Amino acid sequence: MRLLAMLSVLIVCLSSCLLVEDFGAMWDRAEVDSDFPGQWYKEPVRKEQFLIVRDDDKLIQIDPVKGDRVSQTDMKTLTWDGYKFLLLKGPDAQAMFYYTLEDDNLTLYAPIIKKRPAIINHSVSTDNMIDEREGIRVLKLDEDVMHNLVGSIKDKMWQPAIKFVRNIKETIPESMPVINNEAVVEEENKVEKQPIIGAADKPAEK
Repeated sequence: MRLLAMLSVLIVCLSSCLLVEDFGAMWDRAEVDSDFPGQWYKEPVRKEQFLIVRDDDKLIQIDPVKGDRVSQTDMKTLTWDGYKFLLLKGPDAQAMFYYTLEDDNLTLYAPIIKKRPAIINHSVSTDNMIDEREGIRVLKLDEDVMHNLVGSIKDKMWQPAIKFVRNIKETIPESMPVINNEAVVEEENKVEKQPIIGAADKPAEK
């Protein structure tokens, strides 16, 4: 439940991510994906949304409605053999996703449930991956784990789990000097208060 709280805006089922106990040296090897900042909507319903802004050398996930930082969820991208993994680090939990980001379309992938045992021991036998009811748990992210993940992706053991589309109609800054409730709420109010000029709104002719 702590993971769901941490990812309350980035709404995903637990089975679509890997729970990570320790990122190890991989967190330092990961980098910020400059294509991520923006406002994203879940498809096809597009009700759930989340806002990502840049804060110095990291990305911060923000609830665009409440203006909260979503428990300071830091985001980095680990690229391994050409495949990208989103690493999420919060105060109480950590997770990672395999993803693709093409133009304004973000797709998160999940291991096929029946393939989990094969994924865990795909290329290298390791004790750092465990198949649990909620999904695959990674005790420590290391090179052996990454070889298994990438090898299983190449062998089509993963499937699209959830898709998001970037809201290109909103003008979302790539960065905010001060990220707080007031800054985000003010940005939202600017969008909400924009007048829509229609026939009924035209001033009466004198």
